[in-house]
Amino acid sequence: KLYLVVELCEGGELGGCIKKIGPLPEETVKQIMSKLISALHYLHKMNIVHRDLKLENILLKNSPINKTDEFDIRVTDFGLSSKQSITSTDSLFYDYCGTPLYMAPEILENKNYSALCDVWAMGVIMYYLICGRHPYVSNDERRLLEIIRSQKLRFDSEKFRNISSEGLDFLQGMLVYDTVHRRTMGELIVHPWLTGRSDREPAKDIITMMREFQAENDQRQILVENNLTTLINATANHINLS
Repeated sequence: KLYLVVELCEGGELGGCIKKIGPLPEETVKQIMSKLISALHYLHKMNIVHRDLKLENILLKNSPINKTDEFDIRVTDFGLSSKQSITSTDSLFYDYCGTPLYMAPEILENKNYSALCDVWAMGVIMYYLICGRHPYVSNDERRLLEIIRSQKLRFDSEKFRNISSEGLDFLQGMLVYDTVHRRTMGELIVHPWLTGRSDREPAKDIITMMREFQAENDQRQILVENNLTTLINATANHINLS
């Protein structure tokens, strides 16, 4: 017999926890999504695609009581995961697999798909964390695909009123039907909603570079002025001597 010793996750499934304590505030959602994206970004860098990411496959190390508690998550169940041949999101899979409510539309359409299927699933998870329900619901997979195709997601309900514009942008970027416009894991991990920096704010290293450039310019200007002064004085002396 083969025995596997695994980490004890006393908090159970993330989905079960949300059913108990209800939808979460934005800061707690950000805390969870930051950890989830960090884990998936690492997997994708290792060329591994989960392909069955869902609330039931995210376990909690602890048992949060309040909505503002720390959610120490673990991504589990790699039974359907697969290794890509290359790191590019263009590396395609062909087999139909996953859990319908979390499956990307390209899988439901029986098309080739890439690591971006995990991004869609993360969007479904984030949506659920905010409002306590899935963005698209149907027991029939064909009907589910029709709903995804025809119904544009609305974020004007009461649950989304307290979500920042950057938080909504982050969520919308994952639940994009067309994979060409769906955000990649690399784009998500540096999104202002996670990093806490607005796109309008220059990065610190850029500011440093600008200051160094300005300092160099100041030094050049001083050097030019000194050389010009020396040249003028030399010219004046030459005129006087003449």
